[in-house]
Amino acid sequence: MKKQILCILVLFGFKCAGQDIIYLADGTKIAGKITEISLDQITYYNNANPSGSNHKSISEVQVAFNSSGDYIVFATSEIITDEQKKKFMGTISAPHQFDIIVGADSKVTPALVTGETETTIIATTNSSELRLKKSDLIFILRKNGNHKIYSNLSLAILHLATDKGKIDSLLSTNTVIKLQSLTRPKLPVVDTSQKKTDTLPSNNFEVPDLKDFGNKAKEKVKEFTNYILSIINSKSNHLAAVNSIDLACDLFLNEQSRVEVSNVITQKKNKYKIRDYLNRLLISSSHYDRVQVEYANINYATKFKKGLDGNWYGTVTFVQKFEGFIDGKLAYADFTKRDVTIVLKHYEKAKMGTMVGEWDLYLDDIGVVETKKV
Repeated sequence: MKKQILCILVLFGFKCAGQDIIYLADGTKIAGKITEISLDQITYYNNANPSGSNHKSISEVQVAFNSSGDYIVFATSEIITDEQKKKFMGTISAPHQFDIIVGADSKVTPALVTGETETTIIATTNSSELRLKKSDLIFILRKNGNHKIYSNLSLAILHLATDKGKIDSLLSTNTVIKLQSLTRPKLPVVDTSQKKTDTLPSNNFEVPDLKDFGNKAKEKVKEFTNYILSIINSKSNHLAAVNSIDLACDLFLNEQSRVEVSNVITQKKNKYKIRDYLNRLLISSSHYDRVQVEYANINYATKFKKGLDGNWYGTVTFVQKFEGFIDGKLAYADFTKRDVTIVLKHYEKAKMGTMVGEWDLYLDDIGVVETKKV
């Protein structure tokens, strides 16, 4: 009988405390209640098992929202203070004055959402009506504490981390403010469309010079690694990092190309779309005071082979050495051997009024062959 009463009290307390939403790195979304945040893990109850506790490593958690709209971004190196933990876990759900809309145009807008269609959000600000396409939005924090993410999660997290102070200031205001749009530096916009569409080869396509493109393949990989270094070293210059992300994405067949990431401790591997990977890299590089990445042994693993679609496919391998420093001391280091799929793709272009065949080279999926801790 006592156990039944205890279970009822736990369930009642869980429901009354409000619900948190936890987003994991693998894309999983958990509805529950966080009860503890330590240095290396969070403890929570979830709806499936409210009478028992669950645990997740901090490295698995991207961001968590509570029922009042407050949130904690875990995908950064910033230390979560005891005050932030207490505020997040102890907040009693209460309505705010307004909704907060964050768009892909880099605007943080306090507004009042008055309507919604399948593709559009209708809101008012400064006595003007706004009609915003959902495809142009990153996320909305509702005045009732709910939230909605419209973009890719990695991009949304980048905005959430960048604008945490501004959003907290808006949410904590106790007086009526003039609704206005607050601008900030532009962040990358996810484009999931395939810029380079597949086409069948024309009859006037000559066999490409595979040796020449073999050298270009290695140069393309070197160019990509240079952009990686630029992103990591541009933490204090956000616009430079954004530009490097855009340029790096342009090297790939399309933005559906994936990068595999391994964890040397858990031995787990996850795959992320290229822009997601680069955005995560920008955030995670702040875990250390200084990050150093070196690349070596960029060589062929396989030669080009013709595919059924008329394109030619090959593989380039390279070794990546990662070092992270805190207070001038080496805190973590590993070696990762990677393979990159290379695609030699055909296309047609007009030349002197005649369509002629050309070839161009793109990077595609990047995998992990082996990871070793130094």
